[in-house]
Amino acid sequence: MKTVLVIDDEQSFTAILSEILQEHGYRVLIASDPMAGLAFARSEFPDVILVDLVMPEMTGWQLLKHLDEDITTASIPVIVLTAVAGEDEFIRRALERRSIKYLAKPLKVPDLLESIERMTAAKEKVREGI
Repeated sequence: MKTVLVIDDEQSFTAILSEILQEHGYRVLIASDPMAGLAFARSEFPDVILVDLVMPEMTGWQLLKHLDEDITTASIPVIVLTAVAGEDEFIRRALERRSIKYLAKPLKVPDLLESIERMTAAKEKVREGI
């Protein structure tokens, strides 16, 4: 069973997202703040991480920097989620990071599921040396 770590401070969003992902066979971990998310990433090694960019205390960008700088989390694929206006700059910055995908909120479930599958499949190929 593949594991998805969701790091987002909107509890109603994460509850719905968790339900959807579980219905599609994923194990879901929820972190409502970036520091908890970073701890989960380091201890659970999820197959993919979904990160909101706008959160209190630490932005998604700062969290991505921490993930990239840590050898245990640097190779985990990330899907950036945001509803921030002026998305062109956010998209450009997000795509500069290796193993990252950008999805705008509100999410389209088929797009999210396809992105998760693609990113976890790519991670498996790297792991297998293909």
